[in-house]
Amino acid sequence: MQDGPPHARAGRNPGSGILVFNTSLQVLHRNPEAVELSRRIQQAETGTGSGDVLPRVITDLCHKIRRDLQIRIDAGNWGQFQVRRLIGAPQELVVLNGIGLPDRGGWQRSRILIMMKEVGTVG
Repeated sequence: MQDGPPHARAGRNPGSGILVFNTSLQVLHRNPEAVELSRRIQQAETGTGSGDVLPRVITDLCHKIRRDLQIRIDAGNWGQFQVRRLIGAPQELVVLNGIGLPDRGGWQRSRILIMMKEVGTVG
């Protein structure tokens, strides 16, 4: 998922991509790193990349966290929880760390946070 020639990437340590969603899965916030990583993941998934379209792997993670949030809120469990995914080819891995943030104020005030970080290679 790296772009540009190796000399252009040298020394580049991109920050974490951050996405924040409400429980209707509307994007409330996304930083530039999240836009770029989303574009590159989308490119790897479909062959076309747009920073405006969220990759399926991210929407699937959001749906799982949303379901888990509802179950936890219904049970009165107000603790935060995490769901992690490791995606990409072995030489270009990205960690998706999804965090469910239940709010005692109710379902509509709860949030989903997705942090994305390129971690490089395994092995």
